[in-house]
Order: sequence, then structure tokens, then C-alpha cells
Amino acid sequence: MTIVTKSDSILDIEREVRALVHRVRRTSMDNAQLIHPELPISAYAVLLFILDNGPIRAQEIVDSLGVDKATISRQIAQLEEIELVTRSCDPLDRRAQTVALTADGQARIDAVGRQRRSEFMSRLTGWSAADLAQLAANLDRYNSSLSD
Repeated sequence: MTIVTKSDSILDIEREVRALVHRVRRTSMDNAQLIHPELPISAYAVLLFILDNGPIRAQEIVDSLGVDKATISRQIAQLEEIELVTRSCDPLDRRAQTVALTADGQARIDAVGRQRRSEFMSRLTGWSAADLAQLAANLDRYNSSLSD
């Protein structure tokens, strides 16, 4: 009988997380190109942040993503140039601007999301509902442990 230690499991988890991160990066690059051929991978993360949190001020993106203001400003300009986001005056502070998805940006993200969910379903077809629920719970637990 083999005894598995906590240290052994941590090494296995570290290896699997590394593999997952590599696959997520590759998938993110592919998804960025599916959304728009001119969408840089660096701006893809900002686009998804706007999806999850918008309309939002650029400064809030800076604060949340930990990227400098000039970089975020440049990425928002790229997203605006390819008509995935739009800027407008913040109704609470007319000096500030908020960034939001355009209808086209939302539609493109939705289409890629449907494709991604379909791929998830195909890959996980042999998993039971209980297995999927346990994976989701464990990922949530792990992600929560990473929070500041």
C-alpha cells in the first residue's frame, strides 16, 4: 500500500495547476482572436474584466488588475478602436469616464462563450453531475484561498 503524503499531493497539484495555466493562456490567445482578429491578448483580460464589472471607470480597472494607468488607457483605446468598448461620461462625476462593452463586443464575447461552454461539455461528458459539482466547489475553495 502506497502512502500519499500532503507534500506529495501539493507537488501533484502544483504540476497540474502549471499545466492548467499553460492551457488557459493558449485558450485565451485563441479566444482573443475569435472575438476579433486585432484583439491583443493583453487587452483581452481587460475586455473580460469590463464584461464582469462594467460599466466601470478606468481607474477601477487599474486598481483591480494592478496594471499601470498608461497601460490600461492604451488597452482601452485599442478596444475602442476595434469597437468592442465605448467610453462615456460617468453620471456620478462628469470629469470621469466609464468604459462599457458595445453591443457588438457583447455579442462577440457571447458567441465565444457559447463555443467554450460547448467544448467544456464535450470534455466533461463522462463526468457525473456530482463530480462536476465537486470540481466547481474545489476550484471555488482554492480561488477563495488566493484572495487578498
